[in-house]
Amino acid sequence: MKVQLTKLCFLYFLLLVGIGISGQDEKLDKILDKMEKRYQTTQAIFCRYKQTEKISQLTEDILVEGKLYFRKPHFIMMEMRGDENLNLYVNGENIWIEDLDLDEVEIFDFQQMNKNRRLARLLPPMFLQSVQELKEWFHISLLPIRGKDRLELRPKSQEEFHFESIRFDVGRWGKVPWMKVTYDEKNFKEILFRDWQKIPVTSKYFFQYRGKAKPKKRP
Repeated sequence: MKVQLTKLCFLYFLLLVGIGISGQDEKLDKILDKMEKRYQTTQAIFCRYKQTEKISQLTEDILVEGKLYFRKPHFIMMEMRGDENLNLYVNGENIWIEDLDLDEVEIFDFQQMNKNRRLARLLPPMFLQSVQELKEWFHISLLPIRGKDRLELRPKSQEEFHFESIRFDVGRWGKVPWMKVTYDEKNFKEILFRDWQKIPVTSKYFFQYRGKAKPKKRP
């Protein structure tokens, strides 16, 4: 009788665990769907951000703030001001990094986005990839943070990405107010976003460098 009762308790425990996992997966899918509906649009998305980056070789954090514009599937324009002063342009073919302090421009092939450490540091993948691509490339989990919908992305292949994880909160309307990108235990960056809004259809030329400096091609 005790053996049968033990088996029943164990089966009941497995059932509860199964229900919990199923419920979490369903909630995760709803959050991802909410994000996709907000960002998968012909309109550009705009926000302001503040970023703190910790690099183990440096004694002080790197502090920057700026503006971010992006439009699916592969358009980005980012202004960064503070300890670094950069403009970043992405149009799906090329990536331009305009260094305002050095008065020079570097150009990269778009396909190098995840393979190049510097580009990976500047461009978290979630702004350019679809939800389906995120599911294909990352292990996605919903973290147990009370009162918040916090997601974690871990690369399925460490060879393709130069970070260990990305954690971010998703607000009621699919807005992301906070993100943390962890490269290893000593190197990470934390970003606060605000003023999320859709803006009118933006020409693709807005997302490419149009200055006078001749870009230096980088491999």
